Amino acid sequence: MDSSCVHFSTRSIFSRAKITSKSDLRTYTNAKGEGRLFSVDMADESGAIRGTFFNQDADRWFSVLQMGQAYLVSKGQIKVGNRKFNTLNEYEITFGSSSTFDAVMDSSLIPNIAFKFVSIDKIEATAPQSMIDIVGVLEKCDPETSIVVKNGAQAGKSLPKRDIHLIDSSGKSVPMTLWDTHAQTINEVMLESHPVIAVRQVRVSDYQGRSLSTTRQSAIEVNPSCPEAHILRGWYDTHRSGITVQSISGGAAGGVGGDRGPTERVCLSAIKERNLGMSKPDFFSFVGYINFIKQDDKFAYAACPLPDVNTKVVPVNGGWWCEKTQRTFPNCDWRYILSFTVADHTSQTWVSTFNDVGKKIMGIDANQLKELVNGGESTHDYFDRVQWQLFNFKVRAKTETYQNEPRVKVTVLEAEPVR
Repeated sequence: MDSSCVHFSTRSIFSRAKITSKSDLRTYTNAKGEGRLFSVDMADESGAIRGTFFNQDADRWFSVLQMGQAYLVSKGQIKVGNRKFNTLNEYEITFGSSSTFDAVMDSSLIPNIAFKFVSIDKIEATAPQSMIDIVGVLEKCDPETSIVVKNGAQAGKSLPKRDIHLIDSSGKSVPMTLWDTHAQTINEVMLESHPVIAVRQVRVSDYQGRSLSTTRQSAIEVNPSCPEAHILRGWYDTHRSGITVQSISGGAAGGVGGDRGPTERVCLSAIKERNLGMSKPDFFSFVGYINFIKQDDKFAYAACPLPDVNTKVVPVNGGWWCEKTQRTFPNCDWRYILSFTVADHTSQTWVSTFNDVGKKIMGIDANQLKELVNGGESTHDYFDRVQWQLFNFKVRAKTETYQNEPRVKVTVLEAEPVR
């Protein structure tokens, strides 16, 4: 659905599009009171756009519109979209009482979804939290597992997840986590044929190098009918047996200078001596002590309790408001964001780390530590016992700009105690 073909003020949209994603029916509260809404992402051969339904229109269409079905769509209000939460298109649509959706049953009339693929070797240079389209051959598929949502409206709900690996003709592979219904789209049986998988709108993560994860707006196609998929199929069938695949994930450990393999162990003085992280992200390991750790109340931030969101939430009316999901939750999920200095016999440096590594270092969940703070108890013992502990750190050094000045930021990706 090409926004360039839509007049901003028109209410007479007319397009044939496939629904690639559909949200839950949610409630919201604002100055006018409580309401209901849900949204769909629609795509055709020219692009994709999001449409939202409110109140009576949400009730009318929620059970009718089905994900994966194509519809002849007409009438809706075009408006400028919020690019912070909607990366599909600069515009979005609000559907109303005059909007119509007629199912397209003729398969020859169903539009092909437009993709803007990023090759796997280019993902390393892609900014974290970016949304991209990816195409690759299914190389690995782990069994489906689940996690239990701890907080929020879905507290106690079991959420399916599955980890897969895709490779492409660059000779690189990338891990991707499939969440919720996407986890059931791919299964281990498919490994027998190694299908080509195309996924629209997946999120890039910089945890342990680079990885991907699906979101609510992701759309998965198996063996799609597009030129990129046909070319990739031919490459895999012809050349796969002779290729040594390199992972762009730090789980396979990245070496200094971007080489993939076991991380190079260095001394901390090498960061300045070799300008690590200056021209591109560098991954390496070292053994060092934590000689100082910040103990202020900013050791954790309040995050959305939904899995794979992790966006900061703010307190409102006794609950926690998430701007990204447009929902209020009774509880938040406190997640570590630690800053500390590490030292070895050659130098010391500031580093930072996030929730998973933070829990391993602190030995306690951030939610539990916050409960102690809120109860008036001292947390100094938890921070003090971390100091002067020896760890084997795996880190990423990367140049970032702060107040117009470039500086190398070191982020801890893994930390294992040295016994």
